[in-house]
Amino acid sequence: MLNILIPTIFVALLFCLALSGRPRFTLSSFVVFCWLLILICSIGLYKVDEKYLEINQYIYWGSLYFSLLAVIHLIPFSISKERKVDCILLPKLRYLNLVAYLLVVASFISIFYFLSVCVSVFTSPDLDMFRHLLTTEGHPFIEPGLLNTVSSAVAIVYLVPLLLSFIYFSLNRRRVLSYLLLISSLSYPVYVFAYFGRDGVLFWILSFISVYLLLGNYLQREEVYRIRRLAMVLGFAGMFLFAVITFFRFGDINESLQAILSYGGQQFLNFIIYFDLQITHTLGARTFTLFHDIYFSTDYFNTLEMLKQELAYQNREYMSWEWGTYFKDFYTDYGAFGALTFIFSYSVYICLNFSKLHKKTNLLDILFYLGVCQFALQGIFYFKYYIYVGNIYVFLILSLPLMSRLFKSKFTLRIEKKW
Repeated sequence: MLNILIPTIFVALLFCLALSGRPRFTLSSFVVFCWLLILICSIGLYKVDEKYLEINQYIYWGSLYFSLLAVIHLIPFSISKERKVDCILLPKLRYLNLVAYLLVVASFISIFYFLSVCVSVFTSPDLDMFRHLLTTEGHPFIEPGLLNTVSSAVAIVYLVPLLLSFIYFSLNRRRVLSYLLLISSLSYPVYVFAYFGRDGVLFWILSFISVYLLLGNYLQREEVYRIRRLAMVLGFAGMFLFAVITFFRFGDINESLQAILSYGGQQFLNFIIYFDLQITHTLGARTFTLFHDIYFSTDYFNTLEMLKQELAYQNREYMSWEWGTYFKDFYTDYGAFGALTFIFSYSVYICLNFSKLHKKTNLLDILFYLGVCQFALQGIFYFKYYIYVGNIYVFLILSLPLMSRLFKSKFTLRIEKKW
């Protein structure tokens, strides 16, 4: 039990730091709170799931290492200057409109494409066979090709239309476009449902809350109420499908409820167990697959298969797919020292850029801040952007501060807080 309490206490202290001196609950506070929540859920899961009782036999190195990574990782969010931003600078409206319309068209193509797949999946007469085919032979209803590749890539950048929808609501122009952008952001949940997955709707909800906490004050209160109602309808519909998939996978209601608790609480417990195993580190196969496959002759899939065999030899094959936060993924690829070095360097980089948030901040800096917060929120589960397109997306987000400096003079439009 002490294994769980050590990181929980550290993250709780960082949450108190994130709340201190702030007039309201901010996006950065929300990030730290979510990391605290998974640790609290891990206490409940430890109490009800016997397979985690074994963590008592482990010494505290895994717990202390996780705590160290968590503190280094969350400090930038605990001390961010997000609340100082009162004005967001935007590019000229014609450029903003061009990007917005392109995203709407591309996102709707993605939505309709994956909706057709969803219909085939959810009307499949044998979902058990579908899941078996999905894991062994690939998706039976999706053919590799340009349409699938483009639709998947558009779905991954769903955060951009979601952010732009709030920007247009704040500008109080093109109301129809504002709602189209909001609907366009649903491309990612639909994409994940097409693979009979559940995390798409959860990530969308986390992203919506993030954008709302960041930009809600820039909208008229009446508009905020309308968006809240629409988001609640979409969120409840998504969570209904989440519950349906959970019930199908785990059977009766008791098993499903424990599965939901496991969904939010398994990460830290898995990390402790995983940290004690003997593995050959995979050097990018679990995180930055694009660079792994460029550098090594063996592709990332085969590298991960060899890791799975190592885990099977230790009777831990299930650990190859169990979540352990993205700390587990970085540890898998780079080892204890490599993961620590990576997290430290990454945290220094985002801390330096967070410090540049001031009263007037441009849209690219806001997108960087929002993107990094999403990495942290989604990293509660695993490193989501491990495929090639995802790697490119990560590097584009991390390059935004540089682009912000290069195009600083192009931001001539502005929106300001309204309440």
